[in-house]
Amino acid sequence: MRNRQKAEIQLRSLLNESEKSLPAFVHRAGDNLGSEQLSVEQISKLLKTQEFLIRRLARIFYP
Repeated sequence: MRNRQKAEIQLRSLLNESEKSLPAFVHRAGDNLGSEQLSVEQISKLLKTQEFLIRRLARIFYP
């Protein structure tokens, strides 16, 4: 399986997770977040995912 396919599966699972499990996902990087603005690259490193996933999520949540 190619990396892009794995990333697509990861994105789908994140978007389909229930709201109960979402805080656990957010908590993984929440301790590292402050009030400062982070770049897409920094966010993807904190969440250990690919940048294009973060960009797609941003377009979904902030149209």
